[in-house]
Amino acid sequence: MEIPQRLAHLPVCPRRNVPVPYANITTEDGQHDFTALDSAKVVRLAAERRCGICEDTLDYWIVFLGGERSAQSRAYTDPPMHEECARFAARTCPYVTRAHMSRRKTPLTPDTTVPKGFSEDKPAEFLLYFTRSYKHQVTRDGVLFRPAPAVRLERCGYSAAS
Repeated sequence: MEIPQRLAHLPVCPRRNVPVPYANITTEDGQHDFTALDSAKVVRLAAERRCGICEDTLDYWIVFLGGERSAQSRAYTDPPMHEECARFAARTCPYVTRAHMSRRKTPLTPDTTVPKGFSEDKPAEFLLYFTRSYKHQVTRDGVLFRPAPAVRLERCGYSAAS
């Protein structure tokens, strides 16, 4: 899949051949943990209204990617994204595209924390949550994003090859 121009500046994971989202942890030895967020980066992204994937300033419409429970409670631990970045993530992230893909059980860094209320239960499906704004709360475990009501939800089905 072609990498969108908006993401061309990001480092590419050699194992997966996909851009590494800005908000994810990269260890000192260059390994990428797609399942863990860099809290300091996420706090900055939240305060400056920037995309968690490409780091650019967000547009008028923003998108959150998560399960139905996140959409219903309007609570996300992953930062908002541009529509283009969210759609790319929804098409390329193995955890989002494959029903039986599980998350990494052992974090790459010893100081990785799990945000309060986070569930390891995989959602039945992922949703793109379109909205205009959000509030955020910094906790000792990271950042909790509270988006304004959705103007549109789009379902992301698992691929047939999952």
